[in-house]
Amino acid sequence: MRLFLLALIVLLVHGCAVAPPDADYPQPVLGEAREAVSLGTRLFYLERMSALAQAIYHSELRRSQVAEAESLDWAISPIDQGGYVVAFIIDLDEGGYVDGEVFFAPGADPDRCLRSGFDPADYTERCDGISVARVVRPASAAELVWASAKRTMLGDPELHLCTADSPAFTLIEEDQRTLGYVLSASSDPDVTVLAGHTRYQLSADGTQILSRLPLFQDCLVVRKQNTASTTAIIVNSLGWDLFNESHVYMTLERRLRVIVAGRLGHQVALDRSGDSVSWRTLR
Repeated sequence: MRLFLLALIVLLVHGCAVAPPDADYPQPVLGEAREAVSLGTRLFYLERMSALAQAIYHSELRRSQVAEAESLDWAISPIDQGGYVVAFIIDLDEGGYVDGEVFFAPGADPDRCLRSGFDPADYTERCDGISVARVVRPASAAELVWASAKRTMLGDPELHLCTADSPAFTLIEEDQRTLGYVLSASSDPDVTVLAGHTRYQLSADGTQILSRLPLFQDCLVVRKQNTASTTAIIVNSLGWDLFNESHVYMTLERRLRVIVAGRLGHQVALDRSGDSVSWRTLR
């Protein structure tokens, strides 16, 4: 792991000519940019949802004085009217059983809840629209895909992680594709991984890797105290693209402007816009 002090990422942009978002870019590139915003936003909220659900689930086990399973998987599924449920799966070797579910009502904001400094033992105090239930039922076929995908991606010998800690992961179904993400993570609350995430395209059952794309050139792992006065983060794009979903994720996670510098001299600024991210060309 390489630890970077963000000496060069504090950037104030003054006097830049701002071009419209579609200036000088062919439609396929603009389509990739729109997809990156969509995927990055979904990636961020699914990852926040799983992180919050895990904290609540483990707190519920402690409250009930139930020992944690040796192996634990989880899956996120949409439910009626825009809500989600995170199901926790145990005993995968015996077919997989769900023994706990955390529900997110439509509009529930896991990121706001996590940032509130909530106590998972009393999450209802600061986390609206979230509930937990202990259940015992067989895992569904869709839920088992998550467990298979996790093992497929984490077992990939070409996966490059930027920390020694267990990574986060999530799945997104997009245009009949099963996209898996592995996000380098740190158990140290004072450390943030800015770059170190990988996208996979998987078979529908999650057992085969169809393609792999690291969404970073170099690991970027920083201590939060070194970014306290940061106003923006500047990073390099990959290849010809304007930016990818990792940059969108970074914008939402850090709540800072992210400026992506391309190989052809362009610069694109990403800014948080409500619950999503907007972008514009700086030059």
